[in-house]
Amino acid sequence: MHDRSGSTSLIEDSDTCAFEDTARFSFELGSTQRIAILFKIAEVKCNLARLSKDLGCTMPEIRRYIIRLTNGGLVDRESNGTFFLTTFGKIILDQIPTLDFLSRNKDYFSDHTFSALPSKFMRRIGSLSNSQLISGLVSVDERLNDIYDRSKEYVYAMIPEIPIDLIESIVARLKKVENKNFRFNYILHTHAMVAKRRKQLLEALGFDELL
Repeated sequence: MHDRSGSTSLIEDSDTCAFEDTARFSFELGSTQRIAILFKIAEVKCNLARLSKDLGCTMPEIRRYIIRLTNGGLVDRESNGTFFLTTFGKIILDQIPTLDFLSRNKDYFSDHTFSALPSKFMRRIGSLSNSQLISGLVSVDERLNDIYDRSKEYVYAMIPEIPIDLIESIVARLKKVENKNFRFNYILHTHAMVAKRRKQLLEALGFDELL
């Protein structure tokens, strides 16, 4: 990777042990307060006083955190005393949701695998950082029904099969005149199987015409 002038570049060096730097950096970042500061600065440029007020920390605490973040290359300071994220800081901040999601759901991944997911989905797994794990068929159906009921503009679903009880609910809604602009899309597995009686019911509901 070249800089703008083309004078320097990043070249892979298999002889360089990068894990030492990674471990040292992870230790520097290993604080909920320092992470909160990064997110706050990403939201709006702040000085020490505002950071102290908004995050509920004393000025000396904020100053210590800022010094560590600045020394770590994550934060820099403008002449007026406000702080901003460096390019490195912005990149690191983009990775935190992924680490947060994986760490909070480590028990789930003890008996589940990523192997079936396309790599582009794996790279965006941090987008699920605000998600909630729902277990059990009944609980999942109830939550999906709730989502369908509260949706105002569209329903986009990526599912392994067509859940008839949910389809009947959404079809009734889609056929109402006031919902003519409501968008409805499903992504199914390439080899998804639809039982004959279920297919007949879908045809009777006019499911294909609504997609």
